[in-house]
Amino acid sequence: MNVALEEEKKFQISLAELKKELELSNKEIMEITQKIREKEEKRKGLIANLEMQDWLLNHFSNLIGFIEKNVLIKVRYEFSRLFNKWFHMISGESFEAQLDENFSPIVLQGGIEMEYSFYLVEREQLLLSPTGLL
Repeated sequence: MNVALEEEKKFQISLAELKKELELSNKEIMEITQKIREKEEKRKGLIANLEMQDWLLNHFSNLIGFIEKNVLIKVRYEFSRLFNKWFHMISGESFEAQLDENFSPIVLQGGIEMEYSFYLVEREQLLLSPTGLL
């Protein structure tokens, strides 16, 4: 009977050790699982940051360039229209005036571009230049 009690005691001790090992293993698994979750969250954040960086480098500058180009086209169109109106006031209806892509004046008579510096007096040339420094 002593042998059976000792066997049972050894079995109980062995069972307690195994339970403790299982508990420690489960705790370690939970800690590792938590670390994996944290690293996955950091990975997702990093991927989101890389996608944002890619968008900023590859698309944002193109978007800004497109917006800038369209705004400048609109500004040039409006300024050209006002310039033509002003030009009609100083030269009469026989001449047309518009601005090219560089905001340089183009003078037309009957749809034909003409060199305006030969036909205008110095004061009118100064007024015609958008910078006033023609």
